[in-house]
Amino acid sequence: MVNAKKLEKAEARLKAKQDKRMERDSLKSSGPLVLEEASASQAASKKETRMESSGKNKSYDVRIENFDVSFGERVLLAGADLNLAFGRRYGLVGRNGLGKTTLLKMIASRSLRIPSHISILHVEQEVAGDETPALQSVLECDTTRESLLREERDLTAKINARGEGTEGARLSEIYAKLEEIEADKAPARASVILAGLGFNAKMQQQTTKEFSGGWRMRLALARALFARPDLLLLDGHRLNQSIVWLETYLQTWQSTILVVSHDRNFLNAVATDIIHLHSQRLDTYRGDFENFMKIKEERLKNQQREYEAQQQYREHIQVFIDRFRYNANRASQVQSKLKLLEKLPELKPVDKESEVIMK
Repeated sequence: MVNAKKLEKAEARLKAKQDKRMERDSLKSSGPLVLEEASASQAASKKETRMESSGKNKSYDVRIENFDVSFGERVLLAGADLNLAFGRRYGLVGRNGLGKTTLLKMIASRSLRIPSHISILHVEQEVAGDETPALQSVLECDTTRESLLREERDLTAKINARGEGTEGARLSEIYAKLEEIEADKAPARASVILAGLGFNAKMQQQTTKEFSGGWRMRLALARALFARPDLLLLDGHRLNQSIVWLETYLQTWQSTILVVSHDRNFLNAVATDIIHLHSQRLDTYRGDFENFMKIKEERLKNQQREYEAQQQYREHIQVFIDRFRYNANRASQVQSKLKLLEKLPELKPVDKESEVIMK
C-alpha cells in the first residue's frame, strides 16, 4: 500500500528546497537599489590576528578570506576569497555594476583586514589645486625623503647660526640615510614619470591649480607611481591618457598591482593574472586576458553541459515519480527517487554575470 503521508513529506521537503534556491537566486539577481554606502565584513582568523600582533608575519602577500561586501542592502560579494601574491599584476574584470570599484575602495580603506605593514595606494581622487609646482607635488609624496631634507635644512641653519655642536653627528646620519634612499635621484625619477604621463618640462614647473581636473588626476597617478606602494590600486577608466607609456612602465613594477580595466590590450600587456568578479564571488586565472577568456569559455561550456545533463536526469526521475506515485508496488522506489532528487547537487545554468565586455 502507498504510504501517502511519507510521499507528501518527501515532496514537501523537495519543494521547500527548490523554493529556497529560487528565493536565493532572486535576491542575488535583483537590480541595484538607490543606496548610500558600501560596507565589508570578514570572518575572524585567530591565526592571522596572533601573527599580526606578534609582528612575525612580514609577508607582503595579501590574503583576504571569507569576506562579504555590500552596497546598502545589495550583496556584491558573499564568502569571497582574494589572494594577491606580492609582485604580481592582477586585472580585475567583470560586468559593470557588480562591485569592482567598491572592492578597491574597501581594500584601500582597510575595511577588509590587511596587515598594517603593507602600504596601499588607491589612485582615486585628483590632486588638489594649489601653489605647489607639479614636480614638487610628486616629490612630496615621499614623506621619508621630505622629512630628512627638512631636518637637514633645520640642522644646517642651526650650525650656521651658532657653530657645530651636537647637530653635526645627527647631520652625518641624515646624509647617510639620504644617500641610502638615493634622494638625489628622486627629482629625475619624478620628472621621467611626469614626462611619460604627458607633462613637458614647462608643465612640470606649473602650479597644480593651473591644471584641469583631468591633468590633476594624472598628477595623482604620477604620485602613486613615484611612491611605489606595496599594493597599487588602479581604476581603468582613469588611465585613458598615456596608456602605452603606462603599459611599459607597469611591466617592470616590482610590487603588487590590482587594476580594474575594460581594455583587453592593456590587460594583455600588463596583467600576470586575471580576477573575474561574478555571481558574488571572485575567480582567479593565471595568465593574461586572452588566456583567461579561453579558459573561462571552456569552463562555461562545461558548466552549461553539466547543467543540461542534470536537468534531463531530473526530468527523467520526475516522470517516474509522477507515473508511479499511487502504485503500491512501486512506493519504496518512488520514495527512493524523491530522496535522490533531494541529494542532487545544485547546478546552475550560465548567467549573464559571467559575461565580460571589453573594448
